[in-house]
Amino acid sequence: MRKFLEWHSKKQKELLCLIIFYAIWASAFTTVFFRTQNLTVVDKITFVIIVPLTASLIAIDALIVGIGFTILSIKAIRQKKIKIEQEKIKMEEIKKYGCPKLKIEEINNHTYIIKKGTYYCENGIVISEVEHRLEIEAGTTIFFGKTADIYCNGSLILKGTDEKPIILDAFDKEWKGIYVNHFADIAAYNTIFKNIAISSQEKRKAPIEIYYSTRGYPRFIAFEKCEFRDNVNLNPDECTAGALYIEGECCITIKNCIFTNNKAIGVGAIQIYSQGQYANINILNCIVSGNISQRTTAGILLVGRMIDICNTKIIANFTEKNYHKTGIGLHAYASDEIHAENNIIENNTSMDEGKQIKVHDNFHRGNLRNSLLAKLKQN
Repeated sequence: MRKFLEWHSKKQKELLCLIIFYAIWASAFTTVFFRTQNLTVVDKITFVIIVPLTASLIAIDALIVGIGFTILSIKAIRQKKIKIEQEKIKMEEIKKYGCPKLKIEEINNHTYIIKKGTYYCENGIVISEVEHRLEIEAGTTIFFGKTADIYCNGSLILKGTDEKPIILDAFDKEWKGIYVNHFADIAAYNTIFKNIAISSQEKRKAPIEIYYSTRGYPRFIAFEKCEFRDNVNLNPDECTAGALYIEGECCITIKNCIFTNNKAIGVGAIQIYSQGQYANINILNCIVSGNISQRTTAGILLVGRMIDICNTKIIANFTEKNYHKTGIGLHAYASDEIHAENNIIENNTSMDEGKQIKVHDNFHRGNLRNSLLAKLKQN
């Protein structure tokens, strides 16, 4: 900035010198010219008019250039001041929170993005319109305030990778998680959801709560290589979950995910209700362990049309008081068919009566091929 102002001042001086030089030259030239030339009166009048007019035009041009340089200088100074102020605010935020506050950028009228970085989010994120879409880049970490959450009526895409996962965590012990009530797609890849806490006064079903409608055509929910851990739901309603609750007619895929150390009065980890023409529930290659329920299934409770559970470990989950005698590790009901293959379901316990697993469907009463049930049979 200093160099720019010095350059600007130098150019103004050069222009002033040029104008003075031209005025002196024009006066001298006119005097000499009139004395040495035999000009008519008309020629002399024309010459007298043209020379000052030309000088005036040059002066006006110089003035315009000078004004232009001044405007540029003012804009540059303002931009510099804004940048300094932004840097000052950013440093204050880093000093207070350890990172800058969250910034959401608009790509176009309907798409927004959170670029890779570490941020603090004090008041939460709202995706208000169905047509709107929020993307979070790989390698992003967001620390949320105690009352902050993500409220979504549109699409939410979390694009983590193996090398650069996304982390959604609490700044001070807890935050309020994600609530989705929409008609668009939701997908999360390589994302960690942790330290979400739902209090007994709140009406939330789960730390990650999704309600869905197809509007006459299939929609998709996907969680892949995600981790749900250290989340708590104290809502006294038993139709709740400690990590993930999904309700609606849609195709759901939960693949290569980990659910651990989640706790609820209702289901300890996952609860899904998805029935209808487009309803499919797929839980593949997951680990569900160390989750706690106070009153019902500690691992997974599923109600759907088609249910597929394969290569999944449901182990060491705990129910304090199994009021409804549900399966402690897995409880599933399908209006069409359940397919469960190559699973390990063991060491799921309760302080009172309960079995590892209860499954039922209208055709095969549960296909449990090659699934280890720790010597306890399905009901």
